[in-house]
Amino acid sequence: MTLAYFDQFPGWSRGDRALPDVLRHQIVHDVPGWSEFIRQECQRYSQRYVDMAADFQTRLVEAEWMLTTGV
Repeated sequence: MTLAYFDQFPGWSRGDRALPDVLRHQIVHDVPGWSEFIRQECQRYSQRYVDMAADFQTRLVEAEWMLTTGV
């Protein structure tokens, strides 16, 4: 993940842009590792993992559907 991608990401929080640069860079650094951890935990507990990096809106709908239907 790059800072430019983070700034353009459709799932960013409104407060993200107001964060100091050092924190924004830390988020960019931490997100890939955290995502991998979540993916592994999903696999460990036989749950589906939804990668939100591409087509955020569609993946968000997919994740919501999975959570609300138990699929």
